Amino acid sequence: MRNRIWRLAWSSMLAALLCLGAGIPTQAVFAQAAEAAISAMQTSDTIAVSGHTSSDDARPVPLLITDSQGQIIYAQEVAGGGKSFSFELGAPDWTATGTAHATLYSAQQATASFSIVEAKPPIKTKLEIVTSITGVDKEVILAQKTVHMKDGASAYDLLKYICGENDIPYEIVDADGDGHDVYVKSINDLAEFDKGAGSGWIYLVNGEQPPMPIDRYKLDNKDIVTFVYTTDFGNSEGGSTTAGELTSLYRTSANAELDKAMSQIGFSTKPEELVDIIDNLLISLAEYPAEKQKTYVRDVALVLQAAYEKAGMVKKDDLQTKPVGDTLAEELTDRMAKDLFADQRDVKERLTDRMANWTLYKGLLNELKPTLVIPMSDKKNYHTWQLSIAPNAWQTVRKENARISVMKPGWRTDLVPSSDGGEEGKQLLFIAKRYDDNVQTSQLSTLSSDIIPLSDLYRVSLNPSAAATIEMRWEKNTAVDSESIPVLFSREKDTNPWTVQPILVKNEPQDVTAKLRAGGELFFASVPLASFDDVVKLPASYQWAKEAIGKLATIGVIHGRSETQFDWHALLKRSEALALVSRVMQDGHTANLPASFGALDQPISRAEFAYALAQAAGESKVGNEAAPNPIRDQASIPSWAQSSITAVVERGWMKGRTDGRFDPLAPLTRAEAAAALYRMLQE
Repeated sequence: MRNRIWRLAWSSMLAALLCLGAGIPTQAVFAQAAEAAISAMQTSDTIAVSGHTSSDDARPVPLLITDSQGQIIYAQEVAGGGKSFSFELGAPDWTATGTAHATLYSAQQATASFSIVEAKPPIKTKLEIVTSITGVDKEVILAQKTVHMKDGASAYDLLKYICGENDIPYEIVDADGDGHDVYVKSINDLAEFDKGAGSGWIYLVNGEQPPMPIDRYKLDNKDIVTFVYTTDFGNSEGGSTTAGELTSLYRTSANAELDKAMSQIGFSTKPEELVDIIDNLLISLAEYPAEKQKTYVRDVALVLQAAYEKAGMVKKDDLQTKPVGDTLAEELTDRMAKDLFADQRDVKERLTDRMANWTLYKGLLNELKPTLVIPMSDKKNYHTWQLSIAPNAWQTVRKENARISVMKPGWRTDLVPSSDGGEEGKQLLFIAKRYDDNVQTSQLSTLSSDIIPLSDLYRVSLNPSAAATIEMRWEKNTAVDSESIPVLFSREKDTNPWTVQPILVKNEPQDVTAKLRAGGELFFASVPLASFDDVVKLPASYQWAKEAIGKLATIGVIHGRSETQFDWHALLKRSEALALVSRVMQDGHTANLPASFGALDQPISRAEFAYALAQAAGESKVGNEAAPNPIRDQASIPSWAQSSITAVVERGWMKGRTDGRFDPLAPLTRAEAAAALYRMLQE
């Protein structure tokens, strides 16, 4: 689809320029105009293009390749200012043979003409394949051996052959019974999920996991094919794949139909395939009783979002890639972003039509979040990965009310545009660096022994940092015990001490998630929950404050009066309250009080604290709007606090008394402040 869009877009924009090249003699293989030059020729199976732009070119220069029928087979921009370029490309299968033209629209146009002939496929004999089967803990089920297969054989043909020759039982799942899109359920009586949720069979070709079902991979001569049983979605054995990224990040209930749908989404390549997968899933779930179907609504929502995001997933080969030292730099262009959003809209429209009669699930389509998914490179030679998002591409993301999600198996980091969105016309630069095991051990050696790392150590940065909120979902490498909580440690550079971010980290069965506004060196860890003697002995009527005090003290938002006493019933001073509220705001907002407030060393009232919370969070403007829920003592609320109390009550940050009063003029206790801040941070 994107090839077609490229051809239409460039045709309309450059039709007049193309006409200028019509008189170029076909025998010329090299042409030069002023300082710009370009050459092109067809090799055995690629087109090689090289040259340089003019020193007068201040901007990137369009480069266009058309076949003998005027069809655009390739288009890109190359750097101006006399810069050289050189690349090879494969011609699309619809390319017409005959005289083709490569045109560089420099300050002085340069064109090279060359011939495209139909490549003759090489004559192949039988394929020589090296293969093996490995079970749990590297158990050898079939030792490595060389076999011969017919040309055109698939990896599935290979599996059938070696299992049949060696009396190894196996089982596959073929949902449609057509022999396509099958997956391996078991080999040698070792089945998927036997060793946990992430266990099952994968296949590797030359050490990499192909992004397609086993029956769709066609073998090449000298391929090394290994069938491997994995216990972590293939992360340890095969590096990242599209299927692995999706499977490891969307946590659905244990259900064979859901697992199958998620796996198929990972391997799908067309909008109609995604829609068929959803349709087949809903048909399968419809066989359950009505009450049981309702229990899978959340899971269907996750599968729908996965399918929607797959439609917006950049193919790794589509990104413009440039290695720089140990950094792999890639760029997302505006054209790519617009094409992917168009693909997502197409899938949503198809799903809307297909799900019109699915009353239980069709409303979930309104909850789909537009997301561009960028697979993070898994090339082992590069420790740092850099994504440049073109200015117009970022503006497109903002206009679509969307986000960009950087993914690899077990690791997802979303960039959610902030209200200001960054500077107009400036690119967004996201960098992620994973430190190797030796560096991590050294960097974390200064931490106390009761701090247990839950994730790898990364440096994550965003420039400009104000452009987006960073939302992280990283897979845990160990569980968090009941006496601890997960926290996010950070520091700006390796010479700084580690500090705990004043944010609540969400602890899920397999992942930890958090949001922050600034990057740095980051890792998640499990730390013991803070405890105070007087909080342990809280009266029954104050148990609501226990969790808030413990967790906020652990992440450094609040502090006890001493190591053993929190002094929960003490009144909070205005100066203490302003410091607390400002501490939890990551976006630069600070807490303020109305102009008529009293001395800072005096207790803050409940109305003043509501005002400080609402103003810092940008939740209200000063005014006389009353809270929609009836408050018995509404008349006693000062006019300057009306809209603030409305905001904090609606959001659930502050609660009224048991008798329905807000009690605005009453002084606020340290326990009440902790509970209000905790509820705010939970959002």
